[in-house]
Amino acid sequence: MRRLLSDFLTGPHRWFGLGLFVFWIAGLLALPRYGITWDEPIVLGYADAVWSYIVHGDRHFLQMDDRYHGVWYSLVLKAIGALPWIQDVSVQYLWQHGMNFTVFCLGGVAMYWVLLQMGVARLYAALGVVLVLGHPRLWGHAVTNMKDIPFMVMWILATGCVLSFDRSPSVKRGVVLGCVFGAAIALRVVGGLIPLLWCCVFAWRYREQWKAVLTVVLNAVGAVVLLWPFLWENPFRLFEAIKGMSRYHWEGTVLYRGAFEWSTDLPWHYAVSWMGLTTPVLYVVLVVLAAIKCGLWLRRSESFVVNWRWVWVLCWAIVPLLLVSFGGAHLYDGWRHVFFVAPAWCVICVFGLPCRLRSVFTVVLCMGTVLISTASMFPYQSSFFNALAGDKETIRSRYEQDYWGSTYLECLKSVLAVDYRQSIPVYVANDPGKYNALLLPRHERLRFVFVESLGEADYFIGNFRWHPQDYSLVEPLVSVERDGMRLAVVYALR
Repeated sequence: MRRLLSDFLTGPHRWFGLGLFVFWIAGLLALPRYGITWDEPIVLGYADAVWSYIVHGDRHFLQMDDRYHGVWYSLVLKAIGALPWIQDVSVQYLWQHGMNFTVFCLGGVAMYWVLLQMGVARLYAALGVVLVLGHPRLWGHAVTNMKDIPFMVMWILATGCVLSFDRSPSVKRGVVLGCVFGAAIALRVVGGLIPLLWCCVFAWRYREQWKAVLTVVLNAVGAVVLLWPFLWENPFRLFEAIKGMSRYHWEGTVLYRGAFEWSTDLPWHYAVSWMGLTTPVLYVVLVVLAAIKCGLWLRRSESFVVNWRWVWVLCWAIVPLLLVSFGGAHLYDGWRHVFFVAPAWCVICVFGLPCRLRSVFTVVLCMGTVLISTASMFPYQSSFFNALAGDKETIRSRYEQDYWGSTYLECLKSVLAVDYRQSIPVYVANDPGKYNALLLPRHERLRFVFVESLGEADYFIGNFRWHPQDYSLVEPLVSVERDGMRLAVVYALR
């Protein structure tokens, strides 16, 4: 990995390194366009409670609803928000968003490393990175999702370490692999699947390297306890967290196929359907081609040799979805809770590329398709739907679009652009409407007065969460639209 990083500057991977650097800089410049999402204040508030426990011994966080969530990454974000030159909450969120996007880009480096270890040529490895970083839903969450995107990156990094350890098992590599395993579990308890799958796929092959395997186990256990304050008083609370997160406490309705379903009673195909409908059709085509190529290869092969690295990728891609679909997990907000399987499916997409087409042409075509899909929704890629979802104008009657609430920032700015009063009464449909005011300069956000009823308001702002119908037959003052979809509206009431 260290050698790979140095090669980005002077070695054979310098063009990939340059492209990723340009992507990172462009993403940082675009940060002010992204709003605050529903979970961000909750995640940071929980980090405050845990920090109070670490510093002052306040055990209040042990009774909070989010106590089963890993917190070390949130504490890193809290530390960034407390930097001495940050004087306003709007700047704090901007820096934290920048950190999240940087981690997303580092996930691209790890993905490139994984693909090279899989034996993929540099050009196709670069395409695999584009498929991950350019995926509209993943990119749309890269700035503001402080849980699912970092965990996805940890899974990619863990895969790279698994493949590196498999190539040459040693105590040194066992230390690194164990620490990465522990950090993944301490971020989200479902990270326990990573060492479990490793044991099933690889560990039996290291019977002669028992010291290296023992090193992995001990360092994983140590890292989990060290990075997760919830376990400090009693490490066996890990089993309580596993039980708690297997049936997460959030209970509410989600819009799915035109009907509101309880999060506790979703059909088995919920996550898979969301994946299929919110991923560019190119990915779906490549996965189908990969399945066909695999079938033809198995049919023509005279001798069958198991490639355990591909077994790992298939387990990574399929096993979590099977557990979620048939294990009765409580899901909501689409498939963001299983974003971590997306890189595995992108590896499969690379395998599905037609070999007989000119490689450069194929790669450029795929990259262009991905970037066009993303650009059409910017900066609301988290609301992307493909053509398989049906008529774009009626999607919101079947699926939640801006469930994340990021469109409120543009709506608030549009009100400021037409109303110059020092006090503007506004009624918002849900909490992110208030959160997004925190991204405005202090003198501008203080102009908004968020009231509790329409009768007190001069403006109404809504993003159609839990409300698929139009709010009014009257044409709105402002309409936030992308790719033929209306995502949010502003109505002038007086």
